[in-house]
Amino acid sequence: MAELSSSGYKGLSGPCISHITCGGEDSACAGLTATGFSSLQRESFQALSSCCVRDIPSQTWSNATSHTISYLNGSSCGGLTWEAITSMSADAMKGITAECVSNFAAGLDGICILLGDSVGKLNPEACSGFQGACLGDAVAAFASNSPSIVKCVQNIDQRNMDGIFLSVLPPETFAALNEPQLIGLSTDACSYISGAQVAAINATQFSSLADCMRSLTPVAVRGITPAQIASLDPEQVGEFVGITVIQNLPQATFAALGLDQLLRLSPQARLVLDGEKYIFLFRKWGKELRASAIWMVSSCLFFLRKHLLP
Repeated sequence: MAELSSSGYKGLSGPCISHITCGGEDSACAGLTATGFSSLQRESFQALSSCCVRDIPSQTWSNATSHTISYLNGSSCGGLTWEAITSMSADAMKGITAECVSNFAAGLDGICILLGDSVGKLNPEACSGFQGACLGDAVAAFASNSPSIVKCVQNIDQRNMDGIFLSVLPPETFAALNEPQLIGLSTDACSYISGAQVAAINATQFSSLADCMRSLTPVAVRGITPAQIASLDPEQVGEFVGITVIQNLPQATFAALGLDQLLRLSPQARLVLDGEKYIFLFRKWGKELRASAIWMVSSCLFFLRKHLLP
């Protein structure tokens, strides 16, 4: 292979390429030259196996372009190595497709754990191909708020975002998550969100995080801002503002709840209100709350719990 001319490489058909030897330093794939590599036809690139891709010398990848890389079939990308990725030009990296990324090898012998800064060189749309195992290996690369990483994160399927992945995102990067991503976060992933991350999202986004509120830790709840809590629909307050949220909301944030929202609070949430919050409520909304049978029952129960029960 190393002795073939450019025209010779052009003559190699897809079926021929699919049968050349691989699996070692003396394989035909290990003999692919940079000049020859750039001369291969599209169908020949598409016929490369993952075994062959793994054998191709790193200096050969330095001559690849975004077009040639985009011709690789998804499964062949499972053979890409760290040496190959780091040898590619910025232009070539833009040719890596989502299908290719979805086949990146995870584990100790895979490429994902070594991606590092290379993640930021990917075309953002290609990041939609990241799978959970690969994300877990490459997680350190996402602890950045650089524009390229933020754009990449915005394209990742939320079903592949676990708690560890979320926990490394800087607040600014977390705040860049879009509505479907926030809505689709798993219960377990939500429990890893920090207070700084919560505080970083705007009020409009916060309603998309409502379902997460049942899983937020006390520390994360303390990051909720007055503008965020005020943005919730009253029905969302009734459904998602539970015991943990009510007990840990800062007083200033609790004070931002409107009357319609307060009237929707669940019985469990009303029963765990502390004295400071009760006094504030009846000073601000006393007339309206006294007209509510549910709130009057809650206030009586609060009085009994506070003063009469052991």
